[in-house]
Amino acid sequence: LAEVQEFYGTFIKNLNDYHNVIRNDFYGNKMNSTQQEINALQEYIKRLDYKEKLYVENQKLETNQFKRDSVLFVGKLTSESELEKSRQRLIGIKIELQQVRLEQSAKEIEIAQKKQQLQDYRIQRDQENEKYFTVMNESLMNLKAQLKLWEHKYLLKSPVGGTVSFTKFWSVNQTVTVDEPVLYIVP
Repeated sequence: LAEVQEFYGTFIKNLNDYHNVIRNDFYGNKMNSTQQEINALQEYIKRLDYKEKLYVENQKLETNQFKRDSVLFVGKLTSESELEKSRQRLIGIKIELQQVRLEQSAKEIEIAQKKQQLQDYRIQRDQENEKYFTVMNESLMNLKAQLKLWEHKYLLKSPVGGTVSFTKFWSVNQTVTVDEPVLYIVP
């Protein structure tokens, strides 16, 4: 079986490599991590949504305060500096609201990138699994072909069942040439 040993060894190595790829699932683990990151980002966006609602509410309050301060200023009941402070608070709230909205947009872009990365990992995992499976399957086919050659070269097989009758006296380790009759099958 020495002629088949190399093919058998190659098949076992490729089979083990394939099982290791499946068991370790490198890209599957990366996919799980990326999905966890996506989930965390989605939770963060929910919190940003709540923060945005608070800023919108605060902006309404500051807008109302600025309108009241404007009326007081027109009626000469407050100073111009008080009106400017009120306007400055309103502008500050508007800036903070825009920052929250920009942060939301940035996180949504980050989620889109993570989803693309997740898809890339899926494709890479499928390609890697297919590559290792193909190599393993090819080595199996080579082993089977080599076994058939070995069988054809070294085994004596009968197409029918029956009793074996030797053509002459054979001794141990005696050489047999190709196509030399060794025995007959009596049905």
